[in-house]
Amino acid sequence: HCSAEELCGYLGLGQGRVPEYAGDLQGATWALLCRAVQRPAHEILAMALPDTKHQSARWVSPHDFQYCPRCVEKTPDLVLRHWRLAWSMTCETCGQALATKYPAKDVPSGLHGRALRGAEALKSAVATNNLARLRRVDLTMHLMAVLEIGNLRALTSGNERERLMALAAVGVSVTRPVA
Repeated sequence: HCSAEELCGYLGLGQGRVPEYAGDLQGATWALLCRAVQRPAHEILAMALPDTKHQSARWVSPHDFQYCPRCVEKTPDLVLRHWRLAWSMTCETCGQALATKYPAKDVPSGLHGRALRGAEALKSAVATNNLARLRRVDLTMHLMAVLEIGNLRALTSGNERERLMALAAVGVSVTRPVA
């Protein structure tokens, strides 16, 4: 038995912290790592968060701000990669809506629908590395902060209402210019 940090050192991942990003796995001793987790290298890389070289770190949360109640009920302490992506609203494993740490009461269905459209727009912009759309999303977040209706980190907020408002604003900003 050993700590996660000791195991990472043995596997060639360095000491100090458990790797989360694909870039953290560059120094891995792949034969040992694949044997230890009983998975091929491509599956291990698929479980890591994407490197943030081509996308802003704002779209990948540094903390767990949402979770799937059904998956966590089956496996306590489970944290899945897609739960930390700003555009994720449903669990890719079971299809249930993700829950935040601070759920909102009485969220209008219209707001939820607009937030879903905003999440899809953000996901598409990040997937295609559309810098113009990502810049527009960034400007929208800054405008929300100036108007004091949100903050720059609202897309990955544990406050459900704040997050839904930010995603809805993203949905509007990709279809209409920000004034």
